[in-house]
This record gives sequence, structure tokens and C-alpha cells, in this order.
Amino acid sequence: MSSSDVPPPPEPYRYAAEPAFVASDRERWPARRTALVAGATVVLVSAGTIAAAATVPLGDSSRGVGTAT
Repeated sequence: MSSSDVPPPPEPYRYAAEPAFVASDRERWPARRTALVAGATVVLVSAGTIAAAATVPLGDSSRGVGTAT
């Protein structure tokens, strides 16, 4: 029996019988808003990273590199 002789399933697959998308009454989230939220997130994370780096003393490390003895 070759692969071209395989019979189809006795009933259709469940995902083929159901609709792929169900429309809703809610308004779609626009791509522009997504871009603005992503941009604001990058700015806030960058500001937090800079603030955290500013609070750590120069040469401080968990490995002890650059610490005075």
C-alpha cells in the first residue's frame, strides 16, 4: 500500500468544521497603540536600568573585582 492509497478519515477533523474566527463587538486594538505602548515600555525600562546603574558604586561587583582591600 503506497501513501497515495491512504483513505480519508471517516469523519472530518473537528478544527475543519469549526469557524476559524468569531467576530466580537469589541473594538480592535490598533497597531499604532501597540507601537506606542511598546515604545513607552522601552523608555521606562531604559530609565530604570540607567537609574539602577547610577546607584551602584563604580567598581562594585559580586566577584570582588575593583574593590579596595
